Amino acid sequence: MLMIMYSFRSSEAPSVWFLVGIVMRLCISLGLHRKLQPARARSVSPYVLQLRKRLFWSAYVLDRMMSLSLGRPTGISDRDIDIEMPLDIDCVNPNPVPSAVTGACTSLTSAIHLINLKRIESAIQKQAYRVDRPATDSPDDLLQRIDAWEAAIPAEASSPSSWNIPCVSRDYFLMRGLESRLFLLRPLTVEPDADRQHIKLLADSSTLQRAIRANSNTLFTYIQHFPSAQCFHECFEDLASRVLDLIAITPNDPSNGGTANPLPLPMAMQDEFPWASLLTDMPGVMSAPLSAAPAHPEQDVHR
Repeated sequence: MLMIMYSFRSSEAPSVWFLVGIVMRLCISLGLHRKLQPARARSVSPYVLQLRKRLFWSAYVLDRMMSLSLGRPTGISDRDIDIEMPLDIDCVNPNPVPSAVTGACTSLTSAIHLINLKRIESAIQKQAYRVDRPATDSPDDLLQRIDAWEAAIPAEASSPSSWNIPCVSRDYFLMRGLESRLFLLRPLTVEPDADRQHIKLLADSSTLQRAIRANSNTLFTYIQHFPSAQCFHECFEDLASRVLDLIAITPNDPSNGGTANPLPLPMAMQDEFPWASLLTDMPGVMSAPLSAAPAHPEQDVHR
């Protein structure tokens, strides 16, 4: 597990995909995905029982995250898992028994809430990205599950001192819920007969704003490994700023400059940002040696 965490940030480390697969297979070999029989469970301390659950569900989160991101099958089906979720108690609690659960926010609350989201995403992958036949099931049930998950975000996540628990922020949870909606709706809205309500939900301005910022953060991470891609990150930031400015204008409100039929964004921006030529150079830039990064990347972007 520690090797996986290291590989996320190191370009020289082994493939995260292969490491996650190894960890999941080890969990299966050790039977961590199965509920222990009562006789055996009585011979194991409550603390070890909780460690087993925490370890498996940590591997589950990584497996679902990598599978959905890369478009690959999961390491284990949800139908083959019957181990319970870990108790919502502080991870250092020496007596992790059900009676210790008080309902207060603990150091495991965030992790458990994110595990619940990954279980929803697992259902999304099974329904929307199946390859044996076209996806025909309505996404409404999964959208309702995401809504319910967001409604259950711990109240402590909104507190400025949430990091003391520790607990991730409400914004972080909302960003993860946004990504789940994008995963669900993207393959459904590319069809000619796509539901207009789903298209509207996908294109909602608040959703788009968060998605743009999420992509910005992702590109920033990439350039830590590939400095030669800095020009693409700056190009994206220019485009993102322009898009967010246009979103801020209500389309049908003439009082703030809106128009009934706004110009499509690519046409509106292509003269101001002649960035398209960069796309033809992308394979060469991404494969260039790290030392080949330009001393002043901003010179590669025509501002």
